[in-house]
Amino acid sequence: VNGDDDPQKAERKLYDALRGDLKLVLTPGEAQHAADPGRFRICFAFVERNVLEVGLEKFRGWVERHRASMGPAALAGGNGLTAPAR
Repeated sequence: VNGDDDPQKAERKLYDALRGDLKLVLTPGEAQHAADPGRFRICFAFVERNVLEVGLEKFRGWVERHRASMGPAALAGGNGLTAPAR
């Protein structure tokens, strides 16, 4: 998902990647009028706990695989998968 100068475009690409790779749908921040791109909402009101746990485990594994493939230099420079500093 790296390489985009347009944060909204990068957010949409990340949304598409999660949906395509994991069959996991998170609500992009753009749809929630978030101030900053790259934020996603997880809605779990109508799923059983075990379904939520499976989805979160799939997401965790996906993030770990992508972080590992990027290497330390990419992570140090920010990659859209890390939380912004507060």
